[in-house]
Amino acid sequence: MKTLIVPVDFSATSQNAANYALEFAKVIKASVTLVNVCQVPVPFSEVSAPPYSLTELILDAEVRIKEMKDNLSKKTGEIVELYTEVLEGSISTELENFCKVIQPFAVVMGASGAGAMERLIYGSHSISAAKHLSWPLILVPRTVKFKNITKIGLAFDLLNVKQTLPIAEIKKIVNECNAQLHVLHVVSKKQEFEDEARKESAWLKEALDDIKPTFHFMNSSNVDETINDFSVYNQLDLLMVIPKKHGLIDRIINKSHTKKLILETQVPLMSIHE
Repeated sequence: MKTLIVPVDFSATSQNAANYALEFAKVIKASVTLVNVCQVPVPFSEVSAPPYSLTELILDAEVRIKEMKDNLSKKTGEIVELYTEVLEGSISTELENFCKVIQPFAVVMGASGAGAMERLIYGSHSISAAKHLSWPLILVPRTVKFKNITKIGLAFDLLNVKQTLPIAEIKKIVNECNAQLHVLHVVSKKQEFEDEARKESAWLKEALDDIKPTFHFMNSSNVDETINDFSVYNQLDLLMVIPKKHGLIDRIINKSHTKKLILETQVPLMSIHE
């Protein structure tokens, strides 16, 4: 059975992500596993933290995650199977290891405001989830509620398409949601496509032909802003990006103006690794 994993810290943001995952699970007929990782305290001096602090943290987490599960079960009428897991250690490491065991359909994580998103993208442990997690990761803005996923966007540059685009994964997600796929390529300068880009585009059209995508080619000096504007204007329910070195995701997280756009986006962002 398909599974969605939801890392939770009991904040309103992670509660919203759990609600989103619950509704998404109904659509794709999946179970949901809530995961809380209790981090080992890192002392600020050579004196170790009290040995009971982590134990108390774990006990508290077990109580709170059960309460969260019970509340979610009431909302769904127990239509969706719900599970919980409390782990201890590094968030990025434990999440990766847990995913290896569970093999989830996707990880659904909350993202809100500058603080939460900054931690997600730049935090010492969360950056691994955004850039290196081996499974699809859906980042859900704090104010976004789930609605049926009928339009999915794929923002991708026409570089090494055959080697870097996870065609099978993209098709699986589009088919599971029974959605329309809109592929967006933004040229940063007003210029015609070079021969190589045209070849890559033709190959991509052929590779995705069975799911009948719509292609959009645009010119803009601000690639990232154009992608966000396109997502909102076309009322996309999900925007997929492919994190790759020196690719779109690097541009997104390395420009201050773009970080602001991503923080304020109203469209859930899904990263799928090449």
